[in-house]
Amino acid sequence: MRAAAISALIVAALSLCGSSLATQFDTFTNTNINTEAILFDGPFIWVGTDGGLVRWCLADGSSEKFTTSRGLVHNQVSSLAKDLSSGIWAGAFAGASRFYKEMWMNLDETTGLVSPRVEAVYTDDSGNVWFGTTGGATVYDWDEFTSYTTDDGLSDGWIKDIVEYSGKMYFATSQGLAVFDGVAWDTITTSDGLPGNNINCLTASLDGLFVGTHGVGVCFFDGNSWRSFSGSDGIDGSVIKDLFTDPSGNVWAVTELGVSLYFDSNWLSFDHLDGLPDDQLLSIAADGSGKVAVGTAHQGLWCWCEGSAILLGSPAGVLDNQVRSVTSTADGKQWFGCDGGLSCLQPGGIWTSHAKVDGQDIGTVNDIVEGIDGGVWIATAESGLLHLADGDVWTVYGVTDGLCDNRVHSLAIHEGVIYAGTGMGLSILTGTQFQSITAGDGLPFDSVESVAIDPNGRILMGNRSTAGGLAILDDGEISHYTTDDGLPSNSIYSINAERDGMVWLGTNMGAVEWDSDGMTIFNKSDGLAGFLVTEISYGPKDDVWFGTTNGISCFDGVSFESLTQSNGLADNRVEGICTDLNGDIWVATLGGVTRIRLQPSDRPTIAVSVSSPNYSLGDSVKCSLSLSNPGDTRSLDFYLGLIDDSNTIYCFGPNGGWLEGNICPWAQGFIAPAGVRMTLDPFLTIDLPSYFPPIFESGYYTFAAAICDEGSTEFIGDVSLATFELMALMVP
Repeated sequence: MRAAAISALIVAALSLCGSSLATQFDTFTNTNINTEAILFDGPFIWVGTDGGLVRWCLADGSSEKFTTSRGLVHNQVSSLAKDLSSGIWAGAFAGASRFYKEMWMNLDETTGLVSPRVEAVYTDDSGNVWFGTTGGATVYDWDEFTSYTTDDGLSDGWIKDIVEYSGKMYFATSQGLAVFDGVAWDTITTSDGLPGNNINCLTASLDGLFVGTHGVGVCFFDGNSWRSFSGSDGIDGSVIKDLFTDPSGNVWAVTELGVSLYFDSNWLSFDHLDGLPDDQLLSIAADGSGKVAVGTAHQGLWCWCEGSAILLGSPAGVLDNQVRSVTSTADGKQWFGCDGGLSCLQPGGIWTSHAKVDGQDIGTVNDIVEGIDGGVWIATAESGLLHLADGDVWTVYGVTDGLCDNRVHSLAIHEGVIYAGTGMGLSILTGTQFQSITAGDGLPFDSVESVAIDPNGRILMGNRSTAGGLAILDDGEISHYTTDDGLPSNSIYSINAERDGMVWLGTNMGAVEWDSDGMTIFNKSDGLAGFLVTEISYGPKDDVWFGTTNGISCFDGVSFESLTQSNGLADNRVEGICTDLNGDIWVATLGGVTRIRLQPSDRPTIAVSVSSPNYSLGDSVKCSLSLSNPGDTRSLDFYLGLIDDSNTIYCFGPNGGWLEGNICPWAQGFIAPAGVRMTLDPFLTIDLPSYFPPIFESGYYTFAAAICDEGSTEFIGDVSLATFELMALMVP
C-alpha cells in the first residue's frame, strides 16, 4: 500500500518543493492563450501555451495540464519536439523540459543551455536534441552540451526555429538563415535568393526546404535554387507564423489571414469562411491521416478530425496569464488583476471574469482592494478607477469625475476613504467627492506608483523614477525621503505600512525595514530572492512576504527563505501577494497565479537529496537526508525507497540492505525528540554500476523518503523526492 502511494506521487510529480515552507503548490493559468506549439503523439496531442502544457486525448476529449507545480520548467511554452526515445521536449521561457515515463527533467543555463529562453527545440536524424534560444544554439548529444553563439559564426543569437535538411542544420533568425554543416557556419540572405531576411519558421519536405518569412511570404529551396511564393501563387498572407510538413509530405502554413496548404505543387488557402476559428492563428500540425490541429491566440486548439471541426478549450480560469495584482476578500473570494481585465475565483472553484465595462475594455488591472461595502475597487492602467459591487454593479470614475488621471497605479483604503495613486498625483475619494494632491501641492513627483496608509492615517507614496523616493503626507505636511536619508534607491516599487510603527519599502535595490530604530536594508546577500522588490505583504504568522523579479521570500524576523519556479511557483516575476482566510499565500506573477499552502510549523519534515543530477559508470551516488521533528516528542518510522525507470521500487531495509517491492522501515520506532533537526550527509553511498538495487542501465532513478508516526499507515506530509540520471550508456 505504501509502495503504491510513493509510486503514485512520483508519477504525478506532486512533491516538487524541497523547502520547509510549503506543503503544496497549486498553479492557476489560462491554457487557451497563445497556443504556439502542437505535437501529435499517437492518441494524444501535446499543446504548448502561454499557461502551460496540455495533453489532449482525441478519443474522449479529456486533457491533462502540466505547469510549474507539476514539474514544468516554465508555463510559457513556445516549442515541442519528440526525441528518438519517445521523450517529449518542451521549449519554454526559462528553459526546456523533457517528459519521459511520466517524469520531468528540466534544463536551463546552469545545466547546459547557452541561454535560458528556448524558442525552438528539434531532434535531428542522429537523435541529437537542438535548442534555439535568444542567445544562440545548444545541441545535446546525450553525453554533453555544445553551444554556439555569434562568436562562433551564428548570424544572429535569437533563433526562432530549427530544421535539418540534406545533412545540414538550418536556423531561422531575423538576420537571415543560418546554416551549420557540423563544422562551420554560413548565412543565407536576400543576396542568395531569400525574399526577406526576417525568418519566422522552417520545415523540410521530400521536395526541399520551406522558409517562412515575416512579411514576404514563403520561399522554397530544392537543393539548387530558391523560389518565392506569395499571394499570386495562392498562398494567403505574407506573414508566415508556422510551417509544418505532415507524414504524407503535405506542407501547411499559418499566416496572418488563415491557413494555406501546399499540395501537388499548388497552394490552397482557407480562412474563417471555411470553418477556421475567427481568431488569430499561431501554429499548426497534422498527422497525415486527416487530422489537422491549429493553435489560436485566445480560443485554445482548433482541430479538424474525422470530417468535423472541434474546438479544444480548457475550462474557465484566470482571464490572462499576465497577472498584476491579487487580493482576498472577507467572503472567501480571490480577485486577480490581469492584463486583460479582472478575474475572480469564488468558493467552490467557480471562475468569473470581466474584460469590459459598458462595452469598453478594462485593460490592465494594476491593483485591487476590498471596499467597506464588500465590493472591490479596481485600479486600471488606462480606464480609470472602477468599483464593482454585488458581482455585477459597476461604477466608473475618470478625470471628468475629478480623478487626477485615468492611469491608476495603486490603491489603499482607510476608514472607508479610497486613495488612488495615479500618473498625475494622488486622488482621494470620500463618498462621491475627489480631492487631489499633485506636484502643485508640494508632491515631489507627478506619478504615484505605490500608496499605503499607516494606522495613524499618514499617507505614504512612492515613485519608481531614479529621482522619486518616498513622500509622506502627515497632518497636511509633505516630507520627502531619498538616498540622502538612507534609502538604498530612490525607485520605490512597493510600500507596506499596516503595522503601527513599522514601514516596509520595496526598491530596486532591496527591501527596507523602517522603524523607531531607523532603517535596515535587506538584499540578495541577506537571502532575499531578488533585488527588485515589487510587493510586500504580511503572512498568516506575522511573517513578511516579499515579491521580487526572481521569486518570493518569506522573512520570519531572523532569516529569509525563498521560493522560485523550481519549487512550483508559476513564474519568478512576482507582481502581487496576499493571504486568504485559510492562511494560504496567493502569488500573482507574469506567468499565472500560484496558491501556496503552508505546512504547520510543528509537523515533522523529511528531505532527500543527491550529490549530482547526472552520473556515469564509475561514479558514486551520495544520498543525503534531513529530518526535523519539532513539537512534542514522538516516535517516527523512517522510510527510504529507490524507484527505477520502470517504476519498480527497491526499499532500504533496517539492516542496511535493499528489498524489492516493499516499503519497510529503516529503523523501527526511530525516536526524534522535540525540536530535533538532523542531517545525515551522506546517508548512504551507491557505487555505479550497482546490481542491487540495479543501477547499471541508462535512465532516471528516484530516491523517495517519507516518515509516519510509529505504527501508523499514514505518511506525515509530502514524500520527498530526489531524481538522478545515469547517462553513461544513454543511446538516443
